[in-house]
Amino acid sequence: MDQDPKERLLLPPRAATNGPHRRGKPAAPGGGGGGGGVTIDVHGLKKRGGGRRSWVRVDAATGAAEAVEVAKPALMRRLDLPARDLRLLDPLFVYPSAILGRERAVVCNLER
Repeated sequence: MDQDPKERLLLPPRAATNGPHRRGKPAAPGGGGGGGGVTIDVHGLKKRGGGRRSWVRVDAATGAAEAVEVAKPALMRRLDLPARDLRLLDPLFVYPSAILGRERAVVCNLER
């Protein structure tokens, strides 16, 4: 695998993830003129919760740590983690935090 391990955790640039959003004039019903607005083509889009969150990435070989901002779905894809692993570590969860060991990651919550 030629890809840098740090690149696996980082999201692609915002320009590549804008999707089908475009600025233009919406089609007004009845053919009336309308002002400029934003039209969003939502066909094929899936609503996902969350957003980017801060995570600490620790290199296993050197022990070097760095803070990265990654969305939960991207983290789950890149590390092959099930959603329940990250949900268990959510600070809003009623049960205490845990340390989870997985094949490609060790996940722990250090917020409290």
